[in-house]
Amino acid sequence: MIPVVRVGGPNPQQIRALTGNDVVTIASLGTILHFSVTATNDIRSPASGKAQRVLAFFYYSSADITTELRFKTSGNVIAGLPAKGAVDEIVEIYLSAAGTVKGWICYEDV
Repeated sequence: MIPVVRVGGPNPQQIRALTGNDVVTIASLGTILHFSVTATNDIRSPASGKAQRVLAFFYYSSADITTELRFKTSGNVIAGLPAKGAVDEIVEIYLSAAGTVKGWICYEDV
């Protein structure tokens, strides 16, 4: 099955360059949210009463520091793509020192 990609806007036929503020929905994969942070920061909170399932991710750091994409409350590191976090648990990006981390996660609330 070929995923359907939709970028916010009134004309689904319009093709344009994506910006850092675009939220891209890929029908069979979930929603992709871009982020760029310079310190430990919340990336996304689930809808109330929902848990987040991280389906895919990519991020990199420009600094020689330890970074983790993890569930905030439990501290569980998202490396083996766990099924989902706890209900109402926020996904955060952790930086052990000053630096810039950019990337994306693909998620769905379940």
